[in-house]
Amino acid sequence: MSSSSDDEARKKGRKSKNQHGPKKKGVDSRCSPSGINKIMTSIINDNARMAEVDAMGFASLQYIPEWIVNQEIYMYLATKFDVENNVIKDDVANIEINAEIVERALGLPSCGDEFSEYYPDGSEYEALKSRWGKFTLADLKGFVIKCAMQTEEQRMLFREAFILFLGKTFFCPTTNSFLSPERHFPLVVDVKNPMQYNWSLQIFTSIKDAIKDFQKKGVKHLSA
Repeated sequence: MSSSSDDEARKKGRKSKNQHGPKKKGVDSRCSPSGINKIMTSIINDNARMAEVDAMGFASLQYIPEWIVNQEIYMYLATKFDVENNVIKDDVANIEINAEIVERALGLPSCGDEFSEYYPDGSEYEALKSRWGKFTLADLKGFVIKCAMQTEEQRMLFREAFILFLGKTFFCPTTNSFLSPERHFPLVVDVKNPMQYNWSLQIFTSIKDAIKDFQKKGVKHLSA
């Protein structure tokens, strides 16, 4: 006998929740192009903030659309991607993916220095951990939108928060609520001249490592 909630669902033209059993679990991803779109929309008319974004070299991100990543699409791509040869093996053609493709898509450099690594005993690591370690994505967004911008120190903090937001939301997302020191702190090693680093390679490597874990270890999220 149908429950009252099922009857109400049918009246509204919706499927009842238990009609086909629980929804099959796919793979989690916190990659959010729409998150980048929203943060850029929030600051695009703020001259001081946009001046910093432009000076850092991230102005091209204002053209990212408010697009939600489709579960079926990235499941398909993650399954079809050959991590050894950097090729999506589709039924129609093989599509090569590399840092240069990321550069063309995002307008970020695919050459330059590689990002360094932070270790628990490093002074810079400890400073970043103290400053940002307890920040969630929502905290970062709020800081980027509302932080003071009068002094050089304040503008550098804005730059750090903005880049960390990019890393957490889009460049190398994680399913944990807080920032990952290993993945995100290296992105703010030098916020005065971030374009000296190979951003496209960093993003590509992050995606590739996540897909490798998904394929070989059965990890059900992109990224960790």
